Amino acid sequence: MSLHVDLIVPAYNEGGNLEQMVKRTTDVLRDRADGWTFGILLVVSDGSTDGTQELAADLDDRYPEVSQLVRTENFGFGNAIRDGLAHADGDVLIPFMADLSDDPADIPKMIEQINAGHDVVYGSRFMQGGSVDGYPPLKLIYNRSFNNAIRFLFGIGEKDITNAFTAYRREVIDEIGMETLGVV
Repeated sequence: MSLHVDLIVPAYNEGGNLEQMVKRTTDVLRDRADGWTFGILLVVSDGSTDGTQELAADLDDRYPEVSQLVRTENFGFGNAIRDGLAHADGDVLIPFMADLSDDPADIPKMIEQINAGHDVVYGSRFMQGGSVDGYPPLKLIYNRSFNNAIRFLFGIGEKDITNAFTAYRREVIDEIGMETLGVV
């Protein structure tokens, strides 16, 4: 049985990034999807004021892998991810950032780990071999400070707990239940 992988891409004022993200991601995954298929669910509107919704509709028309979920209420990043997870129909679900802060070349590596039997695989920018190229310095300081405080307070060993770039088997999301996923 072939897996279908859905990328859930929250898109708030991402008009300057969407086309490049879709092109680069489809180029990479068309070449590297080995025994699996993929889709890109653009979770858009969310109050965007820069033409994101119109661009997403155009990309939906031009790329067979792209579909669009237009949101008109409960705005915010967490709600966009939750709604995307609820609407996606893939066997594996991966939140993915429209600004390409996640590397599409890492997706096949995540799928290899899912195929090896893991239920959840997360990407980390701060492990050996990870990187934060082009990350604003002040944002990096805030990110590392917050991550380290949470790690210390709760005894968590992982170094990148705020990164949404995670592959989930559909069963994991179904078992947790969308209504129980907290959002901020």
